Amino acid sequence: MIELQPFTPVDVAMRQIVKTYDLDMVISGGSGFGWSYYSTYQRCPRAFELQYRGEPVVRVDERAPLAIGSLIHAFLAFYYNQVKSDGWYKATEEASSFVHWFKARLYDQGINPFYIEESWRVFNGYCTHWIDSDITAALEVIATESTVRNEKQRFSCRYDAIIRLHNDTMYAPPGLYIMEHKSAARFTTDLLEGWHLDGEIMGQAMLWPKKQGKLAGVIVNMIGKQQHQQFQRILARVTPEKVEAHKTALKHTRTAIAKAAKKEFFPQYLAGCVTRWGRCDHFDTCNS
Repeated sequence: MIELQPFTPVDVAMRQIVKTYDLDMVISGGSGFGWSYYSTYQRCPRAFELQYRGEPVVRVDERAPLAIGSLIHAFLAFYYNQVKSDGWYKATEEASSFVHWFKARLYDQGINPFYIEESWRVFNGYCTHWIDSDITAALEVIATESTVRNEKQRFSCRYDAIIRLHNDTMYAPPGLYIMEHKSAARFTTDLLEGWHLDGEIMGQAMLWPKKQGKLAGVIVNMIGKQQHQQFQRILARVTPEKVEAHKTALKHTRTAIAKAAKKEFFPQYLAGCVTRWGRCDHFDTCNS
């Protein structure tokens, strides 16, 4: 009897690649006390307790959309890192040799081949769509996968990329921007609007290091996974008033977490068991 070996989860494989080859990149995992940390508690204290006060769940049956999205993010991280190091023309030779090297290492780790090839298809479509526009805009890549922490506020975030547009574009004027990659199978109105009220985007603006210069906004880099791909870049202008309100809300959430920890009481909120993203990672634990 032949025993089939399970595929390696994408996040596990990427962490192993970074460790094995001593790469100076963060392409998987959270930033520590980021928006996921706080929003998990806001959604369900019980899920927060299981995720952040116990052993984090590693899904064996990982969700294909999330796995493919993680790989798209990783390909873009390698790609823009190459642009930052070598400039546009050298980096775009066959979508950069560094990205091809990374793709080969993913196969070595035993990831589901469908996830690799589907994310590679989307990544190549992205490069083809934006390359001429980015060169025309003189898009300068300043940093990729940068993690910022504020110990006093007990909040952290990660920037997919920090860029400067030297020329005008259809989606944003010249200036210094955070670029946040988001992939999706469908571009719905709910998905494309309201990014200026997103907790992750708000947190990124809140922790912006002023030494970098004046932040013009956050560009949400929408990457379509459709067969006939769509791409959009959406400028989220975050106002100081909204950032201050978000900072206050996080402070209240921190206080609630501290009180729950002191009482060792993290109630289950049923509204978080099944959402538009499917079942909570802890659904089976709570259901047993």
